[in-house]
Amino acid sequence: MYFINTLIVYVLNKPTSAMKVLRYSLLLAMVVTCNMSFCQLAIIDYMRVPPQKESNYLELERLWKKVHAERLKVGTIKSWYLYKVRYSGTESDYQYVVVTMYNTFDDSENLYFEGVFDKAWKNLNQDSIFNYSYATRELVKSEVFVFVDGTEIKFNDPPKYFYMNYIKVPQGEENNYQDIEKYIWKPIHVELQKERKLASWSLWNLWFYSHRDYQYLTMNAFYEYQDIDSYNYSETFQKIHQGKDLNTMFKNTDEARESVKTELWELVDFVAK
Repeated sequence: MYFINTLIVYVLNKPTSAMKVLRYSLLLAMVVTCNMSFCQLAIIDYMRVPPQKESNYLELERLWKKVHAERLKVGTIKSWYLYKVRYSGTESDYQYVVVTMYNTFDDSENLYFEGVFDKAWKNLNQDSIFNYSYATRELVKSEVFVFVDGTEIKFNDPPKYFYMNYIKVPQGEENNYQDIEKYIWKPIHVELQKERKLASWSLWNLWFYSHRDYQYLTMNAFYEYQDIDSYNYSETFQKIHQGKDLNTMFKNTDEARESVKTELWELVDFVAK
């Protein structure tokens, strides 16, 4: 993935000479990452919502939820979630995030099938809803994340809280970082999930990150707020990795990656099977 993202940066700087290379490289990336048959993809939209428009925004998302329900019926999306970013304020870039899950890249290409708005909004004035959308919130940015690894996730029974950790990995350390997450920390999160101290854990790789300070995202999910600080990594680590030193593992992890920022998301609404 590092090679592919680096190549994309190169192409953006030399678009005339390298567009064909980009096309074939993206195809290669899809083969490597998704095996061409299945690829769990998350598109995250970050929304800036002024405090005085928050109730209007939530009303708006209830209208859009009907559209996403129609998309779910025909299988163009896997699921849709609306989250409030806890402890954000007017100085924050965004206060809400919308996450749409897809099984394949092809599904994410055609966002809205013909007639979906007629089915979802029936006799409502569609132009008015679109104008209301523009007036109520601002789309700050969108990001595409590809699933790398994780514990079992129940999409139709989503946890209430997500602790999001945006990760920066030094050049040349991506394979090492992924191995640390997969073989050191994933088994710990699997055990925590069995003990019902953790709802789920997953690792995602950001595509097209040339203008971002991070390339990865880890999601630690919890059903209850008090669960966020209820587990003991030390006890679980010794149970899973007997004879290994926790401080050494923390040191190796810190050397392989840098935590750029963390956020706490609270589930507001969702559509999933």
